[in-house]
Amino acid sequence: MNTATRLLATSSRLASTAPVQLTSEDLPPVIYRYVRRHLSRDPSSSSIPNPFLTHRSASEVTTSHTPAYISRRRQKQLLEHYGGLSLPPVPSRPSNSVELRWDDGRVISWAGDAAVKERKTLYGGRKRMFKGHKHEREKPERMEATAERLAGMEKRIADWKKVSE
Repeated sequence: MNTATRLLATSSRLASTAPVQLTSEDLPPVIYRYVRRHLSRDPSSSSIPNPFLTHRSASEVTTSHTPAYISRRRQKQLLEHYGGLSLPPVPSRPSNSVELRWDDGRVISWAGDAAVKERKTLYGGRKRMFKGHKHEREKPERMEATAERLAGMEKRIADWKKVSE
């Protein structure tokens, strides 16, 4: 059996056929099973943890995180086969405004923040560059001192020429 067929169960539903309003039949099989399992645990729920994101533990005693149900590698495969509309939002593509209607007619929403995280850089938020060489750190002061000395240089040269003649 082909790897893509084994992982995704079907490949007949492609992104080009994705409707504006998503139904449970349009979901990839792995996400359909995930939603079905959560709804069987809590039938009154309309919000389901996003299978692409990490979540806090359900227990209030511990602050541990549960890993994403679907790995990044598998997320990429699902995106290639189904397109972005039939999948939950992830940080790489957070704007997914298609609503999901389940078999019994209720609208399902994905719990979890899929906002794009800001990358931290070495110099982000710093006023000046970290360390550097001593001559690089002292250069602005030297340039100011040189500019001050050069400001009256023409007058000095003229005075010197008068005295030396």
